Amino acid sequence: MADMFGNGHIGYKNDVLNKVAEIKQDYRNQLGNLVRNSPTAAVASFFGEKYIPLGAAIGGLSMSLSSLKEQPAFFGPKIEIETEETATITRVQTEHILSRRIDVNESGEVKIVGKTKLYITIDDANHVEYYYNKKGGSEGGASIISFQVKKEVADDIRKMAVPQLQAKSYPDRPEISDPTKSGSAYGLPANYIEKLQKGAIKGTGKIEKP
Repeated sequence: MADMFGNGHIGYKNDVLNKVAEIKQDYRNQLGNLVRNSPTAAVASFFGEKYIPLGAAIGGLSMSLSSLKEQPAFFGPKIEIETEETATITRVQTEHILSRRIDVNESGEVKIVGKTKLYITIDDANHVEYYYNKKGGSEGGASIISFQVKKEVADDIRKMAVPQLQAKSYPDRPEISDPTKSGSAYGLPANYIEKLQKGAIKGTGKIEKP
């Protein structure tokens, strides 16, 4: 059966449908490639050709689907956070008012009181345990106060410390204390107490009674 132009309806119609199907399949293939390479550009393509360059530009700044699998909970560039080196300052205190030189509040904030020589230990748990027991432990009312300071503060104390016999000649320098029991116990003069207070890391203070 033919129309007024001599075209057979069945043959003509089939050719048109086949061509349409071919175009659709080609479009699907192109869109699939676009989604795999740049999801944002693919979305932009739905709003017209003039937006594709913008979508591609945005897509270049975003992560690809494969990178999202590697970092599922973070959208954006990976940031390296530097961690500051610290040292642990410890002091054994009793209930005697003159011994209670370091206060720690509920937030872990540290406050050092008084300007007379302050005896502390740096990174030496064994000496702390020894001195804690010497003071009678928890039964004797002793407690262990500890907090973190910037490593540079601890390094300065170690570097500038002088033996006890020379302490009077160098009143502004740390004194090496209890050298037969520890290599990291010091008595700090007022200027170093101030440095210790300024170098204390906020929120790191603890009071322990083992």
